[in-house]
Amino acid sequence: MYSVTYQKIRRSDLIQLFGISRIVLERWIKAGLPCELDAQFMLTKVLRWRENYFREQARQKVLLSRVTQQDLARLFNVSRQTIVNWGRTGLPRNQDGSYSLQQVVCWLREFYKQIAEREYRSQLAALRKKLCRNVRQLEKFFEK
Repeated sequence: MYSVTYQKIRRSDLIQLFGISRIVLERWIKAGLPCELDAQFMLTKVLRWRENYFREQARQKVLLSRVTQQDLARLFNVSRQTIVNWGRTGLPRNQDGSYSLQQVVCWLREFYKQIAEREYRSQLAALRKKLCRNVRQLEKFFEK
């Protein structure tokens, strides 16, 4: 008996079958979706590839929620001591001591936003001070 899963299907059929766009299909092909020489696809190979592809995607998502201190330092191109210092100022950690990359990115965004605001206020205060000094000098100049 002839099985449907051994059929070759065209790109348009694959797009319709999985409800994806051409762009997504091209992305899958670049990621290793097996294509036959006649530019068609064996349904069994596609299904097997798709299962492995999404399993790997899910595994990577899990790994991103459990990043080590060393991996975090490598990802942000900083020393491990910098990660320790960030931890002292509130960098969130998981119960097992690892880091969730999503939480780290959110925390860093807020952390550096606060630093930038403090720096802005400091520079603004210095500019005001300089401006006031210049105004006083101009007032003295015009008094003469």
